[in-house]
Amino acid sequence: MLASQVTGMPLPSLREVLALLGPLTLCSCSFAFDLSADQCGNDADCASFGERYSCIEGICVGDSKAECEQASDCPNFENPPQACLEAEPGNPGSRQCVELRTPECPIILPTGGGSEELWREALASPNPIVVGGFAEVEADGISTYSAAYDLAFSELQEKRGGVPGANGALRPVIAVVCNNGLEAEGISAGMSHLVNDLLVPGVVSGLRSDQLRGAFSDARASETNPNVLFMSPGEADQTVAGIQDDDLIWTLLPSAEEVAVAYEPLLTRAIEYQIERGRIPEDTTIKLMIISAPDLPLLDELTVAVKEILVFNGKSYAENEADGNAQVVTVVSSYQNPNADLSADIDDIMEFAPHVIVALGADELFSDIVPAMEERWMAEAPTGQARPYFLLSPYHFQSPSLGLEFVATYRTPDPFELRAAGVQYASAPEEYQPILTAYEDRFFDRFPDDARRGYENFYDAPWWLIYSIVGGAGAASRFDGRDLVDGLDRLQDGTPYAMGPDDVNEAFNELFNDANSTIQLNGTLGPPTFDNTGTRQSPGSVWCIASDGTQILDVMRVDESSGEPVLVRDSNGGFAQCHPGYMPPF
Repeated sequence: MLASQVTGMPLPSLREVLALLGPLTLCSCSFAFDLSADQCGNDADCASFGERYSCIEGICVGDSKAECEQASDCPNFENPPQACLEAEPGNPGSRQCVELRTPECPIILPTGGGSEELWREALASPNPIVVGGFAEVEADGISTYSAAYDLAFSELQEKRGGVPGANGALRPVIAVVCNNGLEAEGISAGMSHLVNDLLVPGVVSGLRSDQLRGAFSDARASETNPNVLFMSPGEADQTVAGIQDDDLIWTLLPSAEEVAVAYEPLLTRAIEYQIERGRIPEDTTIKLMIISAPDLPLLDELTVAVKEILVFNGKSYAENEADGNAQVVTVVSSYQNPNADLSADIDDIMEFAPHVIVALGADELFSDIVPAMEERWMAEAPTGQARPYFLLSPYHFQSPSLGLEFVATYRTPDPFELRAAGVQYASAPEEYQPILTAYEDRFFDRFPDDARRGYENFYDAPWWLIYSIVGGAGAASRFDGRDLVDGLDRLQDGTPYAMGPDDVNEAFNELFNDANSTIQLNGTLGPPTFDNTGTRQSPGSVWCIASDGTQILDVMRVDESSGEPVLVRDSNGGFAQCHPGYMPPF
C-alpha cells in the first residue's frame, strides 16, 4: 500500500510536491528555479526553461517523458538516420529524435568501406557518441580525406564496438561529416548542425585556417554547447594561432617556420645538382624568384620564413634582393580563383628569367604558369639559359594536376621531373615508420579506389579525438571539449601505444581503469610532439617526382637534433630516391 493510505493522510498537491522537492532536486543544477506559485500564468511564460516545460498551477514543470530513450525508439530511425539526443544537455527528459544528415553534412561514418554501413549497427546501440567532421566531399560521397576518417572509425567499431562506458558498456562512436567545399554560409550551417543539433563534443576539422576561424567562432557562440574540441589535420598558420581558443584547437601539422627549415638545404642541393648536370655554369650568379600566393595563409607565412633562411651566391636573400638577384611575384591561387588571369605575373617571371623558382602556391603553377613558361622560354629567355629549377610547396604534393600526363607533356626538351622537388610536412621518423606502413596497407586494402599516399594526418586526427574521449570523459554520459582537452593531456607521455586496431584494447583499458595513468600515443606522423598551444612540432621534408609522375615523400629531411639534412630510409631499408643520383648522401 502507499504510505498515504497507511497513515490516512491525503495525497499532496502538485504544488506541494514541487515546493517540498524543489530544493533537493532542482538546486543541483547550475541555476535555481523560482518555485513561487505565481511563477507563470501560461505555457508561454515557461519558454525560458526550455522546450518541454508547461505551466501547471502557476509553476513551470518539465515533461519527464522523453521522446526517445535510444535511436531505435525514433520512427523509421534508419531512414532518415536519426539519433536520440538531449535537447538540454544533462536533462534525460529532453531526449528527442534528431536527423543526422543535412545537405551540408551528408556523410555518416563508419561505413566499413565499400557498400557497408557500420554506422547503422552503431546507431542501434543504446548510447552512441556522435562527433563531427569536415572533409572534402566528392561526387560519389567520399574522398581520400573522408576515407581516412572512415578507416579510423571503422577500425574502432570492428575491433571493440566502441569506447568504454559505465558499467562495462561500450559506446560506439558515430561521425557526421560536413562538406568543407562550401561557401562560408554553408560551413556555418554545417557547424550549427553539429554543435547545436547534434551537440558534438569534438570535431575532426579538415578545414582551411580561414574556415576554421569562422567555424570555431560559431561554436563558441553556441548557448548550449560552446566548448567543442577542434582536432585539425591541417597546419598551424597565424590565422589559427591567433585565435583565443582556450586550448580547444589542436593541429597535427606544424607552423610555416618549421616547414621552411627544409628549403635552405634543398636550395643548396638543387643548385649543386644543376651544376653537376651542366645546366648551370659553376661561376653563375644565381637568380631566384619566389612565386607567392598570399591568399593562402600558410604560404604567405612560408614566403616570409623562407626569405629569412635562404642563402645563395654566398649571401642572404635580402642581400641578393638588393643586388637584383632575388624577387617575389604574387599570384592569385587556384583555391581563391581557378580562373584568375596570371598573364602579367607570367610576364614578370619571364622578364626576370630566374635560375631557381621557389613556388609557394597551388595548382595555378601547373595549370597556367609552367605551360606558359615552357611555351615562351626558348624565344624569350637569355640565350643558352636552362629552364629554371622549381622548389615546390606542400600544396603541390599529391596535386591532381601533377601526374603522369603533366610529366609526359613536359618531358622534352628538359624533363620537368628532373628539375623539381618540393617540401612537405615530415612523415614519421624512421623508428615509427612501421605504424605508417601498416596504416597504408590497411588503407589501400579497404579503399583501393580512393586511397592516396600522404594523407595519414587525416587518419591520425580521428584517433586523437577517439582517445581524448576515453582519456577525458571516462564513464560520464555527458561531456564536452574541455573534458577532451584533459584527455589529450593524458596521451603525451607514458606507456607507448600505436594508433590503429592492434593496441586499442590495451591502451583503452589503461586509460579507463586508472584515471591517473598516461600513455604516449604514437601515430602515423610519429610521436606526440605538441607544444603548449596544441600545435604539433615537426620540420619539413623533401619530396620528388618519379618518371611516371609518382610523388615520393621523405627523400630528405632536416634532423631535428643536429639541424643537418639527412636522407630518409624507406620501409624496405633502402634510400627513397626518384632517380639514380638525384639526392646522393650528404
